Amino acid sequence: MTTGKFAGRRVVFSAIVIYCIRHNVYICRKDSAMTDKSEIRKDISFKRFYQAALKAQETFNIRELAQGTAGKNQNKDAFLYVRQGDGFQKIVWEEILYIEGLENYVKMQFKDKQLIVHQTMTSLEKSLSKEVFFRVHKSYLVNVNHIDSINSGRIFIDSHEVPVSRHRKDELLNTVVYKNLISK
Repeated sequence: MTTGKFAGRRVVFSAIVIYCIRHNVYICRKDSAMTDKSEIRKDISFKRFYQAALKAQETFNIRELAQGTAGKNQNKDAFLYVRQGDGFQKIVWEEILYIEGLENYVKMQFKDKQLIVHQTMTSLEKSLSKEVFFRVHKSYLVNVNHIDSINSGRIFIDSHEVPVSRHRKDELLNTVVYKNLISK
């Protein structure tokens, strides 16, 4: 449980709480006090409030996943929802083969599909586990659990080929390969 101050009073909370006060939406998360999240108009529709709640839940899930606490209160598969058109798509992080950065978007490659999501590579990298996802290039993050082989500056995952930066090749070999190498 976390404590925070609101209007001079001490508030204890253990979940996401969204306060709509006049023109601001305030979100309390498990790990911090209230923060000003976004400005809204005088009249708030249910749809707008629901969107704010979904965004708060997505932010909370990403941070919980990054801290490694996501699986404690949920089932063993860590997942999130991302916006796809008018709906939302469930993503299981363990199923991502690699992520390719496309300026303000990222392309998440799975075995049977790919999703393009409006998020920067840097913000997504901060949200992911450093033990599972490794930045091999300025435009690529790979799930190290899905790497089939590494050969001459390229990583092969399933039937996909991902380039490895010359600057990150040694770090990749030291972090991923050499610690699991059988014959030295």
